[in-house]
Amino acid sequence: EAQNGLRGEYYQNPGWNSPYRAFNNATVNYTSFPTANFPDTNSDDLSVRWLGSVVAPGTGASIVVTFYFRTDDGGRVWVNGQLVVDQWVYQGIPGQPGPSGTITLVPGRKYDIVCEMFEGGGGEGAILEWSYTGQTQILIPNGSLRAQVSTPQFNIASGAYTDTQLLTLRCPTAGSAIEVNTGAGYVAYTGPISVNATSTILARATRPGVPTS
Repeated sequence: EAQNGLRGEYYQNPGWNSPYRAFNNATVNYTSFPTANFPDTNSDDLSVRWLGSVVAPGTGASIVVTFYFRTDDGGRVWVNGQLVVDQWVYQGIPGQPGPSGTITLVPGRKYDIVCEMFEGGGGEGAILEWSYTGQTQILIPNGSLRAQVSTPQFNIASGAYTDTQLLTLRCPTAGSAIEVNTGAGYVAYTGPISVNATSTILARATRPGVPTS
């Protein structure tokens, strides 16, 4: 079962290829990071990645949401695979509003979210916020975040078919793998699957250390 919050991966350098420690973070709200989050005590040249899902706020058919990511140093945010914040520069934590971007979402629906930041020297921190109709800029709350892999997405449009179709699956969560079950248990997804009107396909996405979708 998914936990509220986001999975935080804390790397000892800005290249995402060093040993790291991972934690479930309730929110992204840091004006400095606990030294214990990292593999050693070096406080410079760090990087952090948070990933999981965000539940779109509001009511109605759609809502325009502005995401803000205030970081020291650079930061960027993807929502539903779309880069909405891109401020990959050396800087201190900006005051509000800070770097931002907008995206149209469906209220109540979960969307994949990935946040990345690097720190090159001096202070460090990261604050993830949003605003939308009726709500000024605030920290994205714990209850709107899910530390899990996104559900696999498929490419067949709705409708009636009289012949066999090829089903292609993808998962937007970085580093994830898809497993499918056509009746004989879950196996690794390796490419398009032939389906017809009587086919039943189960799919799930996995990523080491993150709850399965």
